[in-house]
Amino acid sequence: MMQKAALYVSVKETGIEIELMPAQSYIAEKSAPGRVGAVVCCLVIKEKSRTVFLPEGVKTRYADTFIASAGVLRVSLFEAGEDVDDVMADLIEKYTAAEAVVLQVLLPFDKAWSGAVTEVLNRQGFFFSALIPRWLDADGLMLQRLVHPTNYDNMHIYSDFAKEMLKFII
Repeated sequence: MMQKAALYVSVKETGIEIELMPAQSYIAEKSAPGRVGAVVCCLVIKEKSRTVFLPEGVKTRYADTFIASAGVLRVSLFEAGEDVDDVMADLIEKYTAAEAVVLQVLLPFDKAWSGAVTEVLNRQGFFFSALIPRWLDADGLMLQRLVHPTNYDNMHIYSDFAKEMLKFII
């Protein structure tokens, strides 16, 4: 119903958060045999141009949010330095030990280092999940890493476009 309602108000589907919520969150509805994903939908109200630049001599700066009850870690990168590989490896180790099963990283597209960091994260097992327009006032990229294998066949996706996005993600 949420996917249908979102399309009704003309939002754009921009990705899929795989296995975002634990099945326990849906006990009352008895609607989830396993973890539940979410189709990411966005609506840009006001366009804004941005300057792209290459920062030098910076250390990786981020904010991490761990939702223990859902087993979800979300990291927003604000700056990336030469230490980004080690910083991310440390976060992965720390939060998988704390029983995180879904790890998400949000990268701002207005930073020249986003492409290089995407490659670093790909090597660490992260994959494309969603485009997030205007994330922290810049367009963003969400990458995910799953601790356990997922059953993509159990996902209930409504629109043809979201189904194509899931094929791309897989």
